[in-house]
Amino acid sequence: MEKINITPNQCKSARNLLEWKQTDLVKKSGIGITTIAEFERGVRDLADRTMKELVRTFKDAGIEFINDKKSEGVKLNKK
Repeated sequence: MEKINITPNQCKSARNLLEWKQTDLVKKSGIGITTIAEFERGVRDLADRTMKELVRTFKDAGIEFINDKKSEGVKLNKK
């Protein structure tokens, strides 16, 4: 799997597309609520393994991350 780093805004947008609260993301990823909240506020960087787990959790739920030179974003792939 290629290494993907997402931004705090992409994390929030992905949650919104899935209609997840931060607590839903905590349950599905195993990442602590403080870590997620601080990351989304932009006051914490994530360790590589935490970022990998966050991306995996979102991808498993159908989220695709868009990261190119022109833009960044998220989209939900219908299963």
